[in-house]
Amino acid sequence: MELKSFITTHQFSGHGQEGDPFIITGLNITANSSYALQLHHLTSYIVIKDSIFQQGTRGGIAIEKSSHIVIENSEIRDNQGDGLLVKHSRDIRITNNRISGTTALSRTTDSEGLIDFPFSMDITRSTKIFITNNYLEDNYDGIWLWNGVNSSVIRNNTITNHYYEGIGTGRELSGGRSFNNTIEQNHIEHTRYGIWVWNEDENTAIVDNVINATKNGIRVEGGQKLSITGNEIRHSDNSGMYIGKSPIQLSIGITLKHNTLSENSGFAIEGMVNNFNASYNSFIDNHLGSDPFQLSGNDIHFSYNYYSDWTTPDKNGDHIVDTPYHVGTGIIDEYPLTQPGQVPLSQTTKTPMMMTVSMLGLGIMLITRKRNQYL
Repeated sequence: MELKSFITTHQFSGHGQEGDPFIITGLNITANSSYALQLHHLTSYIVIKDSIFQQGTRGGIAIEKSSHIVIENSEIRDNQGDGLLVKHSRDIRITNNRISGTTALSRTTDSEGLIDFPFSMDITRSTKIFITNNYLEDNYDGIWLWNGVNSSVIRNNTITNHYYEGIGTGRELSGGRSFNNTIEQNHIEHTRYGIWVWNEDENTAIVDNVINATKNGIRVEGGQKLSITGNEIRHSDNSGMYIGKSPIQLSIGITLKHNTLSENSGFAIEGMVNNFNASYNSFIDNHLGSDPFQLSGNDIHFSYNYYSDWTTPDKNGDHIVDTPYHVGTGIIDEYPLTQPGQVPLSQTTKTPMMMTVSMLGLGIMLITRKRNQYL
């Protein structure tokens, strides 16, 4: 049935325009074949809410080559394939939904020859997709921004009890690059990987997420120019963070700042990376009884981090341990902090150019002061 006829027949409101969208409510669709709901080639403004979509043999909802669609306050459950697929679309908002029981009898290949994983949400080749305040439970895979997704946001979702990852972003070898996405303020637990960046995702911000009880809290393989800030990663069965190589390239250009990695059974951070900067992070009780780091690569820098196994001495009280911390071979933090989140009294370099110049006859006396100590 054509969309306007469907709206009129079922007496739904709206005119499909910005500010006056079609409002479709109260659907209860048990598919038993294909998708419970398919939305293709639509440009009208549409809001679908307060509905149930279940038992699709290919998935719950499929949105393809469409824009201006909102899915909210609905339940998507017990579907084979993807809970929700968004493909070749833009300006799609998915908010306040519950997705559960997404499974697949086998992994298949889609019409473009790419592997079709059973995701809670499969977002591919799309722009400006906003996924907020959803609850995902007991699915195979979580949310994926996949094969060319740009300028999209995954925010404030709860993801628990997934066989594989909670949130992923990246591409297959034949897929397009994903970039400029934001993953923030999500709560992820009891998954294999909390957040997985795979194969040339670029300029993604991973911010203020809480990741608990996974194999790896954050796993990066082939990521570029990533900002990882303010996350809490705890109780991983393996390393809190793994950074390594994808089939295409090594991870390059990772910034790690203001994160807390605590009580992970394996290393706090392990892997191989080039151009890595870690500052103002807290590493607490990771890999107890052994080294908490196993890192290699080029251009790796640590500074002003807290290490729970290295907190004294601090004779001058500047909140910096007097002895540098050895992170790994050739990797040293010159300014380990005495407390987590502590701001040091002075953040000058090891030998800042603080000089006193005195004219004594024809002579000049230069006094260089180190850190906070005066001669």
